[in-house]
Amino acid sequence: MEVYDELERALKEIERLNDIIKRLEEDLKEMYLTFGEFSEEYTENKIKELKGSSNNE
Repeated sequence: MEVYDELERALKEIERLNDIIKRLEEDLKEMYLTFGEFSEEYTENKIKELKGSSNNE
C-alpha cells in the first residue's frame, strides 16, 4: 500500500504542476499579445513622429 500511496501522491503532484504550466502558458500568450500590440502602436507613433520632424526641416 505504501507504494500505491506514493504513486498517488506523485500523480497528484504531476497534475498540479501541469496546471501551473497551463496557467503560465496562458499568461505568456497574454503578455506576448499585449507587448505585440504595444510595440506595433509604439512603432507606428514613432514613424509618424519622425515623418513629422523630417517635414519640418
